[in-house]
Parts: sequence; C-alpha cells; structure tokens
Amino acid sequence: MKRVLSLSIAACAFLGACTGGTDAELAKKAASAEHLRTYTEAIAHDSCEGRRPFTAGADRAVGYIARQMQAVGLQPPAGGSYLQQVPIVSSVTECPSPMVIQTPKQRLSPEWLEGFTAFSARIEPEIRLDKVPLFFAGYGIVAPEYGKNDYAGISHPSEKVAVVIVNDPGLGSTDSTYFKGDAMTYYGRWKYKFEEGDRQGVKGVLIIHDDRGAGYPWSVVRASACQKMYVDDACSDYHAPLNGWLRQDIARQLLADNGYSFDELMEQAKRPDFRPFDLTATVSVQMNNTFTRQSSPNLIGVIPASEPTDESIVYMGHWDHLGYGKPIDNDSIVNGATDNAVAVAWMLETARCFGQLKQKPRRNLVFLAPTCEESGMLGSEYYVNHPLFPIEKTVAVINLDVFPLWGENNDVTITGFGHSDLDQTLAELARPYGRYVMPDPDAYNGMFYRSDHFSFVRKGVPALFAKGWNDNRRHGKEWSKEQIARYWAEVYHKPTDQTHPDDDYSGLLQEVHLFFDLGYRLAQDTAYPQWNPSSEFANLRK
Repeated sequence: MKRVLSLSIAACAFLGACTGGTDAELAKKAASAEHLRTYTEAIAHDSCEGRRPFTAGADRAVGYIARQMQAVGLQPPAGGSYLQQVPIVSSVTECPSPMVIQTPKQRLSPEWLEGFTAFSARIEPEIRLDKVPLFFAGYGIVAPEYGKNDYAGISHPSEKVAVVIVNDPGLGSTDSTYFKGDAMTYYGRWKYKFEEGDRQGVKGVLIIHDDRGAGYPWSVVRASACQKMYVDDACSDYHAPLNGWLRQDIARQLLADNGYSFDELMEQAKRPDFRPFDLTATVSVQMNNTFTRQSSPNLIGVIPASEPTDESIVYMGHWDHLGYGKPIDNDSIVNGATDNAVAVAWMLETARCFGQLKQKPRRNLVFLAPTCEESGMLGSEYYVNHPLFPIEKTVAVINLDVFPLWGENNDVTITGFGHSDLDQTLAELARPYGRYVMPDPDAYNGMFYRSDHFSFVRKGVPALFAKGWNDNRRHGKEWSKEQIARYWAEVYHKPTDQTHPDDDYSGLLQEVHLFFDLGYRLAQDTAYPQWNPSSEFANLRK
C-alpha cells in the first residue's frame, strides 16, 4: 500500500512557491484570460465544423491544438508526434422492422427509435433474435458488498434476454450507506448493465428508460442509438448479441401483462433479497449493421520530470464534439465551445504556466486531449491501455469537461465527491482563493461516470472532476442554478454552444490557477493519493 499523501518539511518549503511568490507563483502569472479566449474561439470556430472525429473540421482542430502544444513548451512523446492514433470501429445499426414482444395477453410491436433501441459490439452484419425468452433482473446488479445479486438462480441465462431498471437501488433515497443513496454509483450506469450482462453470459440486456434515473430524456437515447463506436482492440471480447433500451411505457405493459406492477417491482428490486424471475414473454428483433474501421488521434504533450521517472500526473480535456445537429436559427454546427473547447484551452494555459518554471517538478506532467469522448470515452480508454507512462505509476488525473463562460465562482463543485483524499487536498488549495469545495448536487445523474477521467478510475487511478459553477461570485447561487438549468435545456449538445464576444473567461482562469497548484503539489510529492474505503474503487489500487 502506497502511503497516504503527505508532505515532508522540505517539500512544504518548496511548495511555498504556490503561495509565496517564488518560482511557481511567478509561473502562474503567464496565464491570461485573453490566451484562454484565443484558444477557445479557434477550437470552437465554424471552420472546425463541430470537431466530429474523421472529418476535415476535426483535422483542422487537431492540427491547431498540436501547434499550440508545441508553442506552450510541451514536448511530444517519443517518436516526435503529439498524435496517438486510436483505432476505432464505427458500427451503424438499423432495425428494418419493429421489435416484437409477445406477452401472455398481446403482441407488443414498438418501433425502432420510438419505443426501443438495439445495438451490439459484435462485428456481425446481421443479428437476429427470434422468440428469445425474457426475464426480469431488477437493477441488473451484482454487488457483493451490498449483498446484492440480481442474477442469482436464473436458469440458462445464455438463452435469455434480461430486462433491467436504469440507475441503482439508492435512487431517491436519503440513506447514503446503501448504494450511496441518491448519488449514483457505477452500478447504476447503462454501460455497467451491459458489461454485467456480458459477464453473466446472457443473450442480451434491455434497460427500462427513466428520465431521472438515466439523467437524460429518451431523445438522448434515441440520438445515440444509430451509430456506436468501439475501440478496435475491444471488439474481440465477448459481447451479447443484443444491448438496448425500452421506453418505459412499453416495459410497464410487458410487466402488467405478466401480472406485475412496475412501480411495485422497482421497490422490491431495491432489496438485497430480490431474486430475478422469468417472464412469460419473448422478444424478436433484427439488427442490420455496417462497419467502418478508422483512426482518430489523442493529443499528448509532456513536461518531463526534473529527473528520469515513470511517475506522472495527467491533465485532461477531450477535444472532440458532435459535428452537425438539428438547426437552430439556421445554424447546424454544434461548435462545442463549453463542451469542450474551453477545457483544451484550460489545459494549454496550465501547460504554459508549467513551462515557465525554472525548476521542473519531480514527476512527469502529461497533457492529454482524448478523442471520441462523446462516443463513449474511447480515446481515454485506449490511452489507459497504451499509456505513455505505466498506468500503475500514474499518480492522479485532473479532468475538465463542460465549463460555461459566466465569470468567477466561489465554489469548486466536485463530481464524484468522497471517492479519494484528493477532495481534501483541493479544498486546502482552494481556500486562499476564497473558494470552497462542495459535492455535486446532481450526483443522481452519474456524471462522474460520463467523462474521460473514468477510464483511469477503472484502472485504479484517483481522479478529480471538478469546477466552479454552482455559486457565481457576482450573481450568487440561485442565479447559478437557473443558468445551469438553462444550459442543459438550451445549450448542451446544441448549435447554441458557441463563443460570444461577451464571454467571461475569468472563471476559467480561476481553474488554471487552482489546478496548477494541485498539479504542482502532486508532482512534487513522493506519495500517492488514496481512495477512501467507502469508494467502490478502493480495492483497485494497492
């Protein structure tokens, strides 16, 4: 077990630079809001066409970021290129006919995209399921630490499709000791449901959609269903023939025709003693798939340690976005200014500060802009399996994703609060800036599992996914709450996510200063951050 993060007396004296006006304090002065504006406006420019991977616009964005990495003093990895090519399989699925669910009372025929979605990571041009038995598996969770096994005792799982509830048994609960209450655990994520189905060897998993449980409406499920991307390396793994979603009204009818109340089953399924059961129902569906193999780059730049070492700190913000979308006011380019051009700008400006240091830190600093985050965190998944420095020597990850440009904030909201002692370190460093740390008030939506740091978390690397946006310094908390709601409804993943002349970059500059301090401290120390015992990832790193 690596020792808990601590600082020796000598290290503390050296780290006084963060607040004492010496080397590190002077280095931070290299950062400016104008630099941040320049980077953001270039990366989110219409000429980049929304930065969808495999497009000319994406190539322009990648070329610009690589040039800026060089300009701020980042070194390319061995080989001389800032680009790490990620092999991707794109799978486009079409269901030419409705899904057929035969119940004891009727034949349900939900339409593709309207009532169900279906896809598979199998590289097969056509997948057919014909009258495959269904069973209800609660939340589709196997969690021994909570005494929960939603697959226990089901017979012949390889011949059946599981129907499961999205999120986890803690949803809506104030009891934080059981699946962390209303804060989603990884057991609640759709991706986990499919992974567990693969481990159980089932023929498929159908997730019952719920707006709050999923964290987004059916329109998001529908929009992501037609095309899926996978890291080519992973396509040889076992995958069930069918993964998909059912609209809730379809699932309610299926269960009602079997004599069950959906609402009552949701409550029963929360209990540790819940057991799955067969339904008197079958499912039939046809999927036609076409595949394309391509590659898209991660961008990587390095500030080498003062002495040779395999230890590293990773700063991260994905560069990709969605390309074109549904037009709004005759504009269809989904520029992705706040998602996630601002994070790449933050990363470049933080690197500029480190480049000003006269004495480089004792650990390597890696600045990683992954590709295909919007397609399932594929670039970061590839990096953790092909890291620049050993993943077991990756000390910590600092990730920024989705940052609105509305000025300075008092808060530092940690998404995934409570997982590691990085929370306490960040709180200490935020205090001199007049800022305080707070948990994400919307932790029910599982955002901790929806950005690139999570690829590292699954390998046991502690991560911080944090930013100020819940307590604006000028307008306060209620204003911030209103703006966040407006952002999700009117800006996120829409053509309205673009830059404006009156954008205020002072809040982003705050994050450059704060997370420079954090990276500097981590890079100077000899210890590793530790997982908290209550985290579901506590046993991944010893």
